[in-house]
This record gives sequence, C-alpha cells and structure tokens, in this order.
Amino acid sequence: MSGAIAAGIIGLVTIASLGQGLNAEDSVTNVGCLPLDNITPLVPIVQLPAYLPEGYEYKCGIVEFGEANLLFWNQTLDRSTYEVDPINAAWDTPGSILIRVSERPSITDPSNQAEQEYRYIAENNPKLGVQLIEIAGNPAWANDISVNAGTQEAKFPDGEVIAKTYDMPARIRIFESGKMIHIEGFVPLSELKKVAESLQ
Repeated sequence: MSGAIAAGIIGLVTIASLGQGLNAEDSVTNVGCLPLDNITPLVPIVQLPAYLPEGYEYKCGIVEFGEANLLFWNQTLDRSTYEVDPINAAWDTPGSILIRVSERPSITDPSNQAEQEYRYIAENNPKLGVQLIEIAGNPAWANDISVNAGTQEAKFPDGEVIAKTYDMPARIRIFESGKMIHIEGFVPLSELKKVAESLQ
C-alpha cells in the first residue's frame, strides 16, 4: 500500500471517529469546529477552565496530533462553517480566548523550558514585557496585550526592507513534565491568569 493511500485511509478514519457522538444540533460534521465531547476523548490531557469572564463559553475546537485548541468567546459564530485557526484565532475572533493543550514529551525540566523561552522572548522582543510567573505551582511565562509589539519584515532583492508592526495578545504559557498549556487573547492578562489558575 502506498504512503499516500495509507495517509488517506488514516485521515478518513480520523474524520469518521471525530464525527461520532456529535450533538443533535450539529447536523453538519465540521472537523474545524468540534464540540467539546469530541475533543476530550482524543486528547485526554485537556484541562478545562472553571473560571471564564462573564458571557464566555466554549465555542469549538480542533485536534491535531496530541494537541487540542479550544476557543472560548462571548460572541456567536456559525459552527457549521467556522474553523479554529490556532495561529490567528486572537485576530480572527477579537476578544476570544484560545487554550492550547499539547503533549510535549521533550519537556522533562519544566522550569528550564520556561526560563529558556522567557530569555529568548525578552532578548528578541523586549517590547512585549514578558515575565516569569507561576500558575498553580507550575513554571510559566506571560505578557499582557502589547500595542505595536509584533513585527514583520519583508526584504527585497534590491535591499529595500518593509517593516510592519501589529498588536500582540496577552499570553500565558505553562509548562509541566511532558505537557504545555498556552492561553492567549486580546483580554487583560489579569483575566487570563484567572482562567489559567482555574484549569482542572
């Protein structure tokens, strides 16, 4: 059996398993916007927040190779067509909160991992004001919403450089042995900390 055919079969099996157990109101199976009941069996390390800002609730999520991305928001969206974009969720759904839970077998020293990432960010983008913190006894780094702290450059063959800045969301990244939790959104860091501390 060729690799392409095997990959296609695995993909169909995964989509079929994601489609099982959908709620009655989910008449269209949309693997880009799954109900929570379909997320937790596939990524059992998922932790859910007991606290969310007023009006926020789970909207949908996606699963990718030992990682779950969960979108919480206080607005409505069309579950049949919306697809969670874990890279651009903060900009696509302004004010939403994205929680990413990832299996990370390479994390054997959570404190060292947090320190390394913190130092890298602090040295390469001091505008973010990144800080080392603890969440429920676990090492983490965080930054508040930062105006014009993100940068993007395009370099052309003639030497011209065009630079663009953009706002960065508040972020918290928590490290545990074999696991990483990332939370972000254009909401105050104080609120994200409450969300993070309530994970269970």
